[in-house]
Amino acid sequence: MFESADLFAFVFFQRQTSRATIKFSKAALFVMTLAGLAGAIAPLVFPSEWLAPVVWLAFILLLDPVNALRGQPSISNDLARGDWRRLWALLAGGFVCGVLWECWNYWALTKWTYTVPFFGNIKIFEMPVLASSAFRRLR
Repeated sequence: MFESADLFAFVFFQRQTSRATIKFSKAALFVMTLAGLAGAIAPLVFPSEWLAPVVWLAFILLLDPVNALRGQPSISNDLARGDWRRLWALLAGGFVCGVLWECWNYWALTKWTYTVPFFGNIKIFEMPVLASSAFRRLR
């Protein structure tokens, strides 16, 4: 995913086009870090398939604010400067990798199948539109 994001950043997001800024206070960054920590621990303490998607966001909320507070490269510091390139490149790279994964999964002999309580019949390849990693089952 990071390689795809780097490719998007190199090809499409070389020039900074937006000046809209989002500045997080130190207190907000600290709260985000605590929310990320809680999201990473919650599925271990309260095992439930509904908490599995929280893990994907938990590490972003945990690590990005820590990097921002330490002055390291982070999405939070980028947004404070009005530089949205890293965020857009990561989102685009993740989208492309997700589509490719589902494309390969669709044609595989042993594949992931998904059970989703609502709208499970509206699919992109094998994945229902409203699915998350919590609903994956190996068939």
